[in-house]
Amino acid sequence: LTLPASSSSASGSGGGGGVTPPPTTGPFATNIWWPGSAHVSGVQPFKAMIEGLDVSQYAMYWQVDGGALVPMADNSGGYPHKESLVDLSSWTWKAQGPYTVTFVSKDKNGAIISQKSVQILVP
Repeated sequence: LTLPASSSSASGSGGGGGVTPPPTTGPFATNIWWPGSAHVSGVQPFKAMIEGLDVSQYAMYWQVDGGALVPMADNSGGYPHKESLVDLSSWTWKAQGPYTVTFVSKDKNGAIISQKSVQILVP
């Protein structure tokens, strides 16, 4: 895995609630497929990928509001990406939010290579 010399800009969808999510950090761009809308509820598939890398080359995690990292599985449905099914029904500690969902990717040595956040509201 060869890392580029400078950070790449992010692509993918932004969050909701009129709050601009933080920029991508790390040398690779995280493409967040879902969640990308302002309001989400029930069980949702969190989906993301690193642009230009095979899913076997990195591990990806999601976290909410800076909490624990939750591992995501490889998924080849539609196009290779990382995915986790997340039940949002217990997300009540901030009423409807916004909640910050951050996707963190690490290389095989455990170093963070990309990180990107979106803001969601849970009605």
